[in-house]
Amino acid sequence: MSDPRVSGVPVIECGEGLTNIGRLPAFQLDPRKLDPTGVGAKLRATVVDRLLTAQEALPDGIRFLIIEGYRRPALQQRYFDEHRADVARMHPEWGPERLIHETSKHVAPPAVAAHPCGAAVDLTLVRDGLELDLGTPVNATPEDSDHACFTAAENIT
Repeated sequence: MSDPRVSGVPVIECGEGLTNIGRLPAFQLDPRKLDPTGVGAKLRATVVDRLLTAQEALPDGIRFLIIEGYRRPALQQRYFDEHRADVARMHPEWGPERLIHETSKHVAPPAVAAHPCGAAVDLTLVRDGLELDLGTPVNATPEDSDHACFTAAENIT
């Protein structure tokens, strides 16, 4: 997400409101990241529409488990800062630019993050209410998962 091709794209507010998916029976919410006010269960309406369409295409008995949608900007900053500090402890030889680049592989920099816009959702899959094993735990860092948390990771059977 720190790639200049991403960070250079202008963000234009479309005015679309947030939908509380906690009120929609189509979705199962996971309590791990949702705050008591339910803020994390909010998403842009078009994201909700796309999730509904995608969920309908899943095999019978499999549904999305929503971990977190909207994230307050201060929380996005905290997640980024905490992960950057962890990466810096593991790699004290890396300079600031490399730290930001590597941190951005797991947590988007607040300036380009989609969670504070309600335009991103962390999710996994469940069958009959039980979380499926997708190769890594939810929110596994690249370091904790031997980089298996990335799309098309070659170290997942």
